[in-house]
Order: sequence, then C-alpha cells, then structure tokens
Amino acid sequence: METNYLTDIMLPLSLAIASTLLHNNVIAISPAIYSLIMFMTAGIIIAWANLGLKKVEVVV
Repeated sequence: METNYLTDIMLPLSLAIASTLLHNNVIAISPAIYSLIMFMTAGIIIAWANLGLKKVEVVV
C-alpha cells in the first residue's frame, strides 16, 4: 500500500501555521479534528482487514 507523504506533511504543517503564524488556536481545531478522524478510521479499517486475514488459510 502506498503512503501519501503529502498528507503526512500537510496536517502538522496546517496545525503549525494556524497556531504560530496566525496566532489563532481556534483555527487549529479543524485540522486537529480531521487528523483524529482520519487516524481513527484508518485504524478501524486496518483492524477490520486483519480480522479478515486471520480467517484466510495461506497455501504455499
């Protein structure tokens, strides 16, 4: 599976810009919530996929 490195950079960058350059912590709430939702859904999908893989018998 390919990793999107641009997304990995943009989320912390958006938090840093909102909190330091703009001096407004309220603006930083949106990317923070987005990143939490993104990581939670990714974790759920990975856990769900791992449950499916445990049921599959590997034939070599």
